[in-house]
Amino acid sequence: MQPIADHRRRDATRLREVVLIVLVVALLVASVGWWLWVLIDALSWPSATWEVADLSKARWVMRILLLGDIGAVVYLRSARPALRAAYRTIRTAR
Repeated sequence: MQPIADHRRRDATRLREVVLIVLVVALLVASVGWWLWVLIDALSWPSATWEVADLSKARWVMRILLLGDIGAVVYLRSARPALRAAYRTIRTAR
């Protein structure tokens, strides 16, 4: 009876390992996808919007590239709101 119990334990351990690997891979894919979305967002703002917001597009893109997810969070918390406000200013001035 002992070998059957050992076999079940090994199967349960393997299942846990597979689930953990799948979760880690899914988290990594989501993280890279989110980071890529933020990078594309930063690159897609027109240069005039960056100038009105008094921000450097090149610096922010480099921050996002070099700092990864941390740079993306900082961009979303500080630069993106300023860019949105600058864009609204440009739109209302037309």
